[in-house]
Amino acid sequence: MHFASFDLGDPVFDCAGLRVSAQLVTTENLYGVDPEPANADAVRDWTVDYFDATHPYSAGGAYVNFMMDEGQERVKATYRSNYDRLSSVKSQYDPENTFRVNQNIQPAA
Repeated sequence: MHFASFDLGDPVFDCAGLRVSAQLVTTENLYGVDPEPANADAVRDWTVDYFDATHPYSAGGAYVNFMMDEGQERVKATYRSNYDRLSSVKSQYDPENTFRVNQNIQPAA
């Protein structure tokens, strides 16, 4: 479990879309590790079940640096209302989407 405190600031000047609370508690950043390879499916199933059970109580997005390949909708949910603004900036400075090996903000069309 990860705890962090931060300044809420003005969301217009902050690209992180989940800074709506004075505390960030990350319990959905789970890593299943077992030295026995035969347990890999069980560990993964437990992790996915835990995520599915707790996600309805979350803020709806994620901390972008904790994300894996979770799809574009999850990226949009993470940046919330800032996504369109960031996408517009991306279309100006990276219209070919060269910098895309991350939780990609796609350039605006």
